[in-house]
Amino acid sequence: MFIGAHAMIPVVIATAADIVCTAKSQKRAFSVSDRWVFGFCGILPDILTPHIGLHSRLTSFSHTLWFVFAALPVLLILSYLWHRRHFMRFALFCWLAVTLHLLCDMISGGIAPLYPLSAKVFSFYRILPKFWIPLDVLTISVFMTELVLLRKLETKSDLLYVVRKKY
Repeated sequence: MFIGAHAMIPVVIATAADIVCTAKSQKRAFSVSDRWVFGFCGILPDILTPHIGLHSRLTSFSHTLWFVFAALPVLLILSYLWHRRHFMRFALFCWLAVTLHLLCDMISGGIAPLYPLSAKVFSFYRILPKFWIPLDVLTISVFMTELVLLRKLETKSDLLYVVRKKY
């Protein structure tokens, strides 16, 4: 899968959470900078060990379960420094972004999750390369639609606040 989907899938999920929270309590769950960090965490395995071919992905540390397990305490510490009040939620979303990256790679070519202990490849080739660019476009389109909906919800809640305050 290309980098766009890796970055945007966690952002789409976080924005969906924002929509739900805004609809219920008129407050977002995550800030704009939070979503940027989630997108960065979504591409983190590819940044740490860039790869062109499938073989280099299968032998990279950042595409294993060892990396996912090692990332969690690091993300917890960094999240505590970034968000003292809601650091656990923030860290779990960052970790979800990293995990989603590996799951996406698993369904679009495969990963060797226990490498170097085992070279067994887990591959459920469900997303063919010809669909990678349309998937990037789709995730960006969904995100843009979510932003419009989120803004409408915020505007609606602002109007309701003004009307309630007037009367």
